[in-house]
Amino acid sequence: MMRTAAIGLLCLIALVPTAAFADSLDAITPASFFQFDIEQFATLSGVNLIGTVSTQIVFSGPAGTFTIIGSSQTSNSLSTAIPDPILAVTGTYSVTVLANDGTGTRTLGPVFFTVIARAVQPQPPLLFVPEAVVAEATGSSGAIVTFTVTGFSFVDPAPAITCTPASGSLFPPGLTTVSCTATDSSNLSTTASFR
Repeated sequence: MMRTAAIGLLCLIALVPTAAFADSLDAITPASFFQFDIEQFATLSGVNLIGTVSTQIVFSGPAGTFTIIGSSQTSNSLSTAIPDPILAVTGTYSVTVLANDGTGTRTLGPVFFTVIARAVQPQPPLLFVPEAVVAEATGSSGAIVTFTVTGFSFVDPAPAITCTPASGSLFPPGLTTVSCTATDSSNLSTTASFR
């Protein structure tokens, strides 16, 4: 009985080192990227990642499936670019290595990484006013003056624009300063003026 237990323990000890060196894809570093960051790279680590004929890295997730050729650092490390279309779509992606040794292809992995949405700071609208408007007086009280002020909003089709005095108002002779404000639905505003 003791002898059988000793032989069993010896067999277990002999098998552990073999299992520890099995081919594997263990990690991707870094494990997360920010959305819209382009030209990002990662390192895949594991055991015996390189095929003798070819090595391909397959990315799969919300943006689709992409296959690229792996570039070796060592047999236990691969450098890879993250395909730019992946960096446009948030979510979790799997990475698998296909190591072709001529007699067959070893599939290693997957490991996973995440594309995270970057927090966006709210931007006030843009406001475009004329540099100056010149009008000739039509009488002693001045002239009706029209002008165009436009805006761009990051959250609306267009911001609400108000000007004081408004376009089409009677302007007295001399210089008058017009103050304009563009306001979006987030209640962010931008002010500009012209003469």
